[in-house]
Amino acid sequence: MTLINSSSRQAQSNDDRIAQLFREHYSMLCNDVNKLLRDESLSEDLVQEVFITVWEKQNDVEITDRFIYYLKRSCYHAALKYLGSKTYQLETDSNEKIATSQQTDETILSRELNEKIQLAIASLPEKTQLIFTLSRYEELSYKQIAEQLNLSVKSIEKHMGKALQQLRVSLNEHLTTLLLIIFMKFL
Repeated sequence: MTLINSSSRQAQSNDDRIAQLFREHYSMLCNDVNKLLRDESLSEDLVQEVFITVWEKQNDVEITDRFIYYLKRSCYHAALKYLGSKTYQLETDSNEKIATSQQTDETILSRELNEKIQLAIASLPEKTQLIFTLSRYEELSYKQIAEQLNLSVKSIEKHMGKALQQLRVSLNEHLTTLLLIIFMKFL
């Protein structure tokens, strides 16, 4: 975000831009957040909160063509913040107590492993995390990421190598869980 002087003309312009960003990207942002949270209603709430925050601060920001990347990042951080919150922990604990016998061990193990993966990703440095997310979740090529972030492809490769190495180290202790999930699929 770039700080600028407030003016009524710019405020109207920002109103229009925010409305346009909302119309064009709201569902995509909700889908992205839902990949992390697996709760459509909650995902929509978090994305709406991000847009409300942007709208409240519209006089302090310049909304450019690249502002969607700020929105994506803000939504991603809102989801990670929620996953780390006590509210989520309480809901998770409650849901586990209510869980029926229809839930399989595979589903439970998959969910736990996914949470550990998300926490490991959240522990990456910010730029490395962004590049990893664009590559793995947005399914962009290294070349596309390099163009969007104004970096070289080699730099993207370096960040991805760093991310994968750190994730291997972080998730090494969960290898047994992963193997158990794979094994259970063949039973």
